[in-house]
Amino acid sequence: MLLQRIERCEMALGTFSVRQLDCTEEAEVAQASAWRVSDAVAIEAMREESVTLIALLLTIARGEGSVAANALQELSEVRRDALSVDGYDRRATDALATRFRARIRVLRTSS
Repeated sequence: MLLQRIERCEMALGTFSVRQLDCTEEAEVAQASAWRVSDAVAIEAMREESVTLIALLLTIARGEGSVAANALQELSEVRRDALSVDGYDRRATDALATRFRARIRVLRTSS
């Protein structure tokens, strides 16, 4: 019975070595975590969208006048938003990626 409990703990934690400790607390933490592999993929996709948007905004910012100044301001906001999004909040991550994609479409069609 103890061996089965250790095996279940190891499966939950992704480890395969027998350890001399009580895995119950570690397994509970692993199961309670809201982080999933698909969340990591979503965060990475959102960050790629932010990089694309920043590149487009940099191109505009190289110009002159108020359009360039506005592009620099937006660039700063995009970077701040991309870095500050909560990785555990999938809805916020998806919403930000959607916002970035929409802005990329607008910038690409206006170029």
